Amino acid sequence: EPKSKRDHRVFICLQKRLLSSCAAFARTLDVHLAKTGIRILDSLDDTPKPEIRDAPSDEIYGEELDGDIEQEVADSGRLPSQPSDRARAEAIIERMQTLLRGAQSRPEGKLLGVLAWIREHQCAAAGRQWFDTPSNASTAWTDTRLIIFTEYADTAAYIIKLLRAALTDTDREHDRIAYFHGAMSDDQRRELQANFNARPAQHPVRILVATDAAREGVNLQAHCADLIHYDIPWNPGRLEQRNGRIDRTLQPSPEVRCMYFAYPQRGEDRVLQVLVEKVQRIYTQLGSLSAVIVDRIEETLETYGIDQQTQQRLALGIEQDPDAANVAEREVESIRPDAARLRAEIEAAADCYDRSRRFFAPAADGLRETLSMALALAGAENGGRFEPTDGARDPEHPDEPTHYLVPALPDDWAHTLDTLRPPRPKDEALWAWRNTTPPRPVVFEPLRRMTDDVVQLHLEHPFVRRALTRFTSQGYAAHDLHRATLVRYRGTHERVVLIARMSLFGTGASRLHDSLLHLVAEIRGDGPGTPLERDREIHETLAQLRAALGNHAGNWQPAQTFVAKHKARIAQDMSALWPRLATQARQEALELTRRLDDRGAREAEQLRDILKSQQKKIADTLIRTGDGDGDGEDPSARQRRLDRKHMQERHAALARELEREPQKLREHYRVTSQRIEAVGLVYLIPETR
Repeated sequence: EPKSKRDHRVFICLQKRLLSSCAAFARTLDVHLAKTGIRILDSLDDTPKPEIRDAPSDEIYGEELDGDIEQEVADSGRLPSQPSDRARAEAIIERMQTLLRGAQSRPEGKLLGVLAWIREHQCAAAGRQWFDTPSNASTAWTDTRLIIFTEYADTAAYIIKLLRAALTDTDREHDRIAYFHGAMSDDQRRELQANFNARPAQHPVRILVATDAAREGVNLQAHCADLIHYDIPWNPGRLEQRNGRIDRTLQPSPEVRCMYFAYPQRGEDRVLQVLVEKVQRIYTQLGSLSAVIVDRIEETLETYGIDQQTQQRLALGIEQDPDAANVAEREVESIRPDAARLRAEIEAAADCYDRSRRFFAPAADGLRETLSMALALAGAENGGRFEPTDGARDPEHPDEPTHYLVPALPDDWAHTLDTLRPPRPKDEALWAWRNTTPPRPVVFEPLRRMTDDVVQLHLEHPFVRRALTRFTSQGYAAHDLHRATLVRYRGTHERVVLIARMSLFGTGASRLHDSLLHLVAEIRGDGPGTPLERDREIHETLAQLRAALGNHAGNWQPAQTFVAKHKARIAQDMSALWPRLATQARQEALELTRRLDDRGAREAEQLRDILKSQQKKIADTLIRTGDGDGDGEDPSARQRRLDRKHMQERHAALARELEREPQKLREHYRVTSQRIEAVGLVYLIPETR
């Protein structure tokens, strides 16, 4: 048994490594013996322990007693049968080294289990040197992919070494295994992720061995639904994060299989199996793991390791510890009273999203046609048109949006087009990559699968943003028909729409509001347009304008005399309509200023409530926990004192924030300036004219 806390930590480290793999344990044992192990051996008593015999009984008499005494005298000349503590320790170490000799070159039970799975689901000829394999077993690989997670690089190296040996003489054996680890660069991570998510017909990788560096921020679910935990992390949150690499949105498989090993004869595995099952029940009941429960489980295992009392300690830590149970219960109960409010907020957010999508998100055809116009102005070939293609379509998803090829563009677009190409290999020159790697096909609607073969174009994509700057960067010019437009529409009267942009700014020139304003006027004769007064007519005209801008079925080419006639009236229409629109904008700005002020007051009050709630929770915790740790030097007591000091400091800081932050938030919504600028004129010409 380890005597010091330091030695106990070494023991737990060795235990974790042994539970991972014999290869990892062997390497750590060698390091331990070369450093800490020598110190521990030197501290052990080298004196042999005397053999302990029973004292003569009071009921032994005569010859019997003489015989026992003679035996004691005879035994005193022998070597002791009980070895010293050091000798026993050295014998145990020698025995472990004998058992571990060659561990890195032979398959252990878990690795044979992995190979059995690979033979059944991926390649029947794998591991023929360790399994009875028919001579005609197929060396081909299926499309199934597998992720193997481990905590330790030594275990990962062992798995890869043995798997490579097992895959000998199978189809493309050297391309089947990939390794995801923490020392990879961002470019290497992106390339590996793209390869693993590529269609199996496009890339041969089938097995990804990964350390916990891949447990967060990596999507691997495109063509993989199977994951094996080669070892079980002692932090349940990490187990959940590993599973989340494939058990997530856009996973095409209806079933995800996350597997782990458990030796029935090994007590540690029984404890970890119970732990996994318990965590799964908690996750099923609550939807997520309580931070208190996760911390308590990890603290218990890291403090005591896994021994005969571990299962009882975990049960106490999760279910019976009053503090942990109360905190976990408060986490759950704090949500229940607000369930109705949360549902209302979710519905409100859904409504807001729907309004935003209708207002901001362009229709797929509209965005494509707008980009075509912009690219044509930029000098693109084929008039900037996107041509449909089936080259990247997945036969398993025949209903996905149409794929398009990007038209060829001038050389100054090369950097922007790079955002549409697959990632450049590290060892390939930029010019060579551009010459041999064309832009990928694009779509204008979301895909229902995860793929790197196609790029979805949206308003925030760098390619789209550059293309649209040709429109957004131009200001209003009286004789610029890019901003004064003739449009045919389904109405019966010729009308003109003046469009302006109104911006409201707050402290520090922060933009608080942006909106477009419209003034609709009817044209009769050669005089300036007369503004419409009835809201119904205005709304109908604007709806017809949006429909006309989205309809490019016809190719209207007005006569030059007609264009010149409307060009000549731009100045008078602008002069007549602008004062009216400016007045309308100022009135709307007053209403928006009032609404922003109301919003600032409401959010400031909400922030005040949040700060007060935090202040109360901290105060209650300080009262509940008390200051009973005294001056103890135990690490846990010292940590509790530090936690209490931090809570006291935070409680004092909250008092200052209550005075400052709500008012600061309200000031943020105070309008300090406004700007109104013309965007353009649109002349609506009836289709019947």
